[in-house]
Amino acid sequence: MANICENKVVVIWSPDAVRSFVEAAAGTVNAYDGNDHPTERSIIAAVRAGTPINQAFRDANNRIDALRGGSARTVYDDMFEPRAAIPPVPADRFEEWAAGYEGKRDGDPEAGKHSHLSLESLRPMPPEIRAESHHLVGYFWCLSNWGCKFEPTVDAPEIKEMPDGRLMATYPTFDTPNRPALAAFEFASGNHPEIAIISAWSEEATDDFGYVVARRGENVVSQQLSADDLDPDVFEEDDGFRWVNTSALWESLVYAAVTALEDEVEHEPRP
Repeated sequence: MANICENKVVVIWSPDAVRSFVEAAAGTVNAYDGNDHPTERSIIAAVRAGTPINQAFRDANNRIDALRGGSARTVYDDMFEPRAAIPPVPADRFEEWAAGYEGKRDGDPEAGKHSHLSLESLRPMPPEIRAESHHLVGYFWCLSNWGCKFEPTVDAPEIKEMPDGRLMATYPTFDTPNRPALAAFEFASGNHPEIAIISAWSEEATDDFGYVVARRGENVVSQQLSADDLDPDVFEEDDGFRWVNTSALWESLVYAAVTALEDEVEHEPRP
């Protein structure tokens, strides 16, 4: 997947179900202070309270290993590369390391902003994950449970009635880091079984495009594409340069996703 993805999310089905989702999805962007290094601060506080330096690191690493389900990157890696074993930490080395965190505040600038498609509202981060540093625990939880490493701020959707009486809520284009938030939408569709969530993405620089339709807790349609697979009409060209017209791209991908969804639910009753 791409480093930065452009996204288009569309929610379809009965009027009541779509309105219920739109209301539930709105919320505050995850006010997660993991970028403020709570794990490192907890080690410093423990040492200042009298815990031996190595024990304070070991306790933190054990928490991290338990939350991530195995040993990987730990706070030791910031001090000793590569980590072959837990080495003794001399007091002067600890003070040098601690100085990098004491008094330092690196809060997420997006935290606390209102979003009409809050991943935190759709799939809240557990408090034990929230209590640790993002680069040690939260980053990996977000990738596994949201699909991207932190959540975007998304404006209000445009809601239209379809010819058959269903509603379509189309969210404005937004960016996500690393890859689209497919895991969050798949999870959310399980909590809102009367809707379908279409998530389309584009990352032209890495030739990565596609769409997924989530319904009743699973991805029922999935299509990953390269530029060669796209409708030629989505491209524009001028002076030898060729690029994707994103408006045309979203129309093409959403249309393909809706068509695939119709085939999937052909025999289901309409609202």
